[in-house]
Amino acid sequence: MSSNAFGGAWLSPKIETDADADGVSDSIIYNFYNDDCTLSEMRTDNDGDGNIDAYSYTTYTYNSGGYYVIVKLEQDLDANGTIDQIAYTSQNTDGTRFVVENDSDADGTIDSFSYSFLDDANVPTTMKYYEGSGAYDGSGTLTAVHYYTYDAQCNEIQDEYDSDADGQVDKITYTDYDENCRHITVKVDSDNDGENDSITQHEYDEGGLICRTEIDKVTEAYGFKATSHFVYEMVNTYNESGYNTKIVTTMTGSQTMSGQTVAVEPTTIISSTTWVYDESAECEQCEEPYASECGCVDGSGGDDGEQEGSGDGVSPVSVGITGSFESFEPVTVTVSGLAESGETLYYKFYYCAGYGTDAYETNPWVVMQPYSTFATCKYTFPEDGNYIVVVRVVTDPDNEPENLPIIGGVVSIGSSNNPQIKQLSSDVSGTVSPNTPVTYTITASDSGGAAVYYKWFYRAGYGTDAYETNPWVVMQPYSTSSSCQYTFPDEGDYIVVVRAVNDPDNEPAALPIIGGTVTCSE
Repeated sequence: MSSNAFGGAWLSPKIETDADADGVSDSIIYNFYNDDCTLSEMRTDNDGDGNIDAYSYTTYTYNSGGYYVIVKLEQDLDANGTIDQIAYTSQNTDGTRFVVENDSDADGTIDSFSYSFLDDANVPTTMKYYEGSGAYDGSGTLTAVHYYTYDAQCNEIQDEYDSDADGQVDKITYTDYDENCRHITVKVDSDNDGENDSITQHEYDEGGLICRTEIDKVTEAYGFKATSHFVYEMVNTYNESGYNTKIVTTMTGSQTMSGQTVAVEPTTIISSTTWVYDESAECEQCEEPYASECGCVDGSGGDDGEQEGSGDGVSPVSVGITGSFESFEPVTVTVSGLAESGETLYYKFYYCAGYGTDAYETNPWVVMQPYSTFATCKYTFPEDGNYIVVVRVVTDPDNEPENLPIIGGVVSIGSSNNPQIKQLSSDVSGTVSPNTPVTYTITASDSGGAAVYYKWFYRAGYGTDAYETNPWVVMQPYSTSSSCQYTFPDEGDYIVVVRAVNDPDNEPAALPIIGGTVTCSE
């Protein structure tokens, strides 16, 4: 399940797999959802004969803050109406650990369980597995342990596995990532002898999915040594909203044993996913059930508000930032644009950390999602703090205009006493004529219910040498009005920014802001 930027949700009720590419589905999964778009039931047809072979049911228990604390998964593995297995996943409300308990025969007794111990950044440093009906004090028989190591972006770069809990590491997995925190290389030393027994390498397409995987593996058993090399080529198809609808995977490879190399017969697997948009989800802006008359989003889940931009006839039309804004929870940034030429638009998402601190000026800009035609980026920030998120909108990524069309704002992750800004829009799109009134509207909220005050201002000469010395001009002083009508006096490119605070007399160091570019021309 994937949420759109403004409250609705894309759901995948049907997933089909054609394992031999003969045009007939060999397995089908049907998903059913709760009113809040969480998965409630899964039905599996393992052989594509039209009969359901297995069921699973998921129920959630929530705390007073609206976050789940227990997830119960019940599985009927043979579709005979009797639950065969039950698993419970629970987490402490302070995020210090989570527990998975398994009742493998659904007799009411926990047969195995595991603990994940989290560090200050809420990532699991250790996971311990136990057998027996142990309680949360860790009783039972310790059977295995994982020890995790992370990089500065909280990516897991090393997993040391003690498979029998004897204090000796039996297997080590090393993982490398690209600038977007995606796996590019996974190396496995399966017997901890200092040599890699398998190496897996991934490449990604513009949509962010894996399009090529190479696997080299060495296996030793009974005095024989075998090597294998497999290549998986994936062609991914996306719908207009950027969600994957079809994957065609072709596998080729070879195996070598005792000096003899044998080619493996190529195979092709086709997987397709049916996506539907759930219009019943509540709009996060107006808190009304999603509908076309809501006025906040259009029928495709995009924003119909507009924010102008500049550069090569391109306008960033809108921006929306949504999510729980909790630690290690994804935030979704959605932007749309308009090209006067009608050309395809490309979007690049990036951020700079430490906003509101001295480190901000020297911190690097980090790419969240490279240039692609997908206008939505779902991203998990590496740690709590304030980030400036910016999106570039161009028609030719290889030839960026000097006055880049951009739009973006502040994202505050973790505890924050400041308002959260969700959307900026205006009543026109494209280039605006001088002396033509433009009405801007901002959507923001405060977790404590306090009043929010907004201040609107601009800076002229964007994309010219004069920009750095031009003054910021107040369009509308602080007030509780969430809209501003303004007439730009001259032709040119402007940066428009809005501040949102609880106390205009005491602005925070990390000012909540959102803004973008606008072009005025006859």
